[in-house]
Amino acid sequence: MFGASLAIQDEKGKGSITTGTATSAMKGATALEELADRIRILLADDPNISEKRMFGGVCFMLNGNMLCGPTKNGDLMVRVGKQLAAEAMAKPGTRAMDFTGKPMQGFVFVSDDALQSDTQLYDWIAFATRYVGALLAK
Repeated sequence: MFGASLAIQDEKGKGSITTGTATSAMKGATALEELADRIRILLADDPNISEKRMFGGVCFMLNGNMLCGPTKNGDLMVRVGKQLAAEAMAKPGTRAMDFTGKPMQGFVFVSDDALQSDTQLYDWIAFATRYVGALLAK
């Protein structure tokens, strides 16, 4: 569904590759790092995915557009667009994205409890792709 190979780049444009299983976690890693590693592994075959530092963490981009990103408490920020927001909010473990105390339209947070399996995480990434995949590439 997502493509062929992951192009992870840091702010200096240098690439890196993560290997292992999607459920593996580095010893002592934070919830953000663990979830980011799981996402990297699930998206490892997609050449249209990149990583960008933002919101104090990392955000995964699809064709240059924000797709999703882990939060420091292990939740997942997901871009669903206004069209899919109601459908997303009806799913278990979601809440409005509210970094500033004011909900940000077109985005939701998914609790870590709703992301325990790789299938659950993949399903949320696929859900976000329904909206973000239709956007023009940047």
